[in-house]
Amino acid sequence: MTSFLKLRLIISLLTILFGRPVFGQDKLIDILNEEVQREMQVLKQQETPAYYISYRVDEMAGYSINTSFGALTYSDDNKAKYLTVTVREI
Repeated sequence: MTSFLKLRLIISLLTILFGRPVFGQDKLIDILNEEVQREMQVLKQQETPAYYISYRVDEMAGYSINTSFGALTYSDDNKAKYLTVTVREI
């Protein structure tokens, strides 16, 4: 088996093992939509009213593995979510 095929196999296995379903995303989107509506009501009443607000959530995932002579010697995964808020005022 060539090294390219081995790499593809490892990546495929990691995707299967560590891939998560996106069912929780629907709940997150609902929560963010509610928050945008609530914040817009408050920000519209300010001295300098806002006319636009957006939330963006970036989810980052990283995987690291080490092998020696065909055996897995180390594996690690890192996951993080970052929230970016944009508000535009008149």
